[in-house]
Parts: sequence; C-alpha cells; structure tokens
Amino acid sequence: MSLTNYLYSKGLTLSVVNPLKVKRFSQMSLQRNKTVKANAKMISLYYQRENQILWEPSPAIYREK
Repeated sequence: MSLTNYLYSKGLTLSVVNPLKVKRFSQMSLQRNKTVKANAKMISLYYQRENQILWEPSPAIYREK
C-alpha cells in the first residue's frame, strides 16, 4: 500500500503537487529563508492560493496487486 493510500484510508485529505511548482511559488514570493518553519509556511500559502485538487485513490480496477 502506498503512503497516499494509507493516509487517505486514515481519513486525511491529500493533495499531490509537483515540488517544482512550490519552489517557483516561493521564489516569486522572494522567500530567502530556508528553515523548516519557513518552508512549511510557504507550502501552506501555496495551497491556500492555488486551489489544489484533492487527491483520491484510483478505482481498484486500475491498481496492481
């Protein structure tokens, strides 16, 4: 079972995003700090502003066993 499937099964909402998009968003915001706290804030801002589509698992018929 993949991490996304596991977290989804536990009731969490997920959004899978290309990390390069978040990096470019951070660069456009002129973010210079590279701390865990600053990165978490930038990811949160990106999610709030970019109306991300929530991830859902593919139907079982498409998954390999």
